[in-house]
Amino acid sequence: MKKIIERYKQIRKNTLLSREYAHSYAFIGMGAHALQNLYPVLNYLHVPLKYIVTRTEKSAGLVHNLYANCEGTTNLDKVLADKSVRGVFICTTPTSHYDLVLKTLSAGKHAFVEKPPCTSPEALKTLIEAQEKGDSDVFVGLQRRYAPALSILKSKLKNVNHYVYRYATGAFPEGDVLFELFIHPIDAMHFLFGKAEVKSSLHNKSTYLLNVLHENGVIGTIELSADYSWKESFEYLSVNTGNGIFVLNGLDSLVFQKKPKVVARIPLEKITTQTPQYTILFNRNTFVTNVQNNELFTNGFYDELKSFVDFCEKEDAKLNKSGLSETLKTFDLLNQLKLPIRY
Repeated sequence: MKKIIERYKQIRKNTLLSREYAHSYAFIGMGAHALQNLYPVLNYLHVPLKYIVTRTEKSAGLVHNLYANCEGTTNLDKVLADKSVRGVFICTTPTSHYDLVLKTLSAGKHAFVEKPPCTSPEALKTLIEAQEKGDSDVFVGLQRRYAPALSILKSKLKNVNHYVYRYATGAFPEGDVLFELFIHPIDAMHFLFGKAEVKSSLHNKSTYLLNVLHENGVIGTIELSADYSWKESFEYLSVNTGNGIFVLNGLDSLVFQKKPKVVARIPLEKITTQTPQYTILFNRNTFVTNVQNNELFTNGFYDELKSFVDFCEKEDAKLNKSGLSETLKTFDLLNQLKLPIRY
């Protein structure tokens, strides 16, 4: 048994250490989000970053602290002209994403851009047109689409009746709360249930209470709020289906509760004792500190970045779960929330 275990460990280690890439990559931006969430994943995957583009020469001079063999530069044109660079990661100020994606597409490079790729549905349609004119593709950094818990939930959903979704954080003064923060939960609901239309909404300060109807008939009640606390922020989704209820707590836990039996419209739980049946479909183990239990993995950052790099290497369109066209319906709904409040 010991030999089998050691053999398994050796295979796992060799798989990680033997990753090879045919292309080079560039990263535009070196802010807090990139440093804390994106660069660690790229380091783990051994992605060969050839350039890191920053706004200042001082920041460019510090690039060697991240990658010894990576060049820090403020010259984006030089980077985009380098034929060895196949993919470009864009993680800068949201208002600059649109222009950077257009430049990257014009240079014939694939682009991974953090959300939002732009700030309006009209601008998004322009990006889609620019993409369709060339051979390059765009991944949008909507990492929930790659989160294991949401992928499992999507594969299990049948006969959905309705859902209740709550997404609450602290104040968000640094940007557009709709397109930079609430884009995540709105996009997650589109990923799970398809295109939706807001039927009624209430808006008070930085809180939105919505009733939505999806094109497949699923109805949902959504609370989006930046009027809570960042230290105690939470995300909760309850999905009622014909057979039972799925409960998602954050992106770390997914549980299915089977509904009690009903015979001739009579709930048996009112007649006899019924033992609730719970099935744990996904649960992050905080004791075993492997990659699969790291929050960067359970939150989807690992799979979205790996999918982008694999796409650049293999050109497999199935790897892109967050393309620009997929984002269009999310932008349409966010734009609806900018209209006058309906009662």
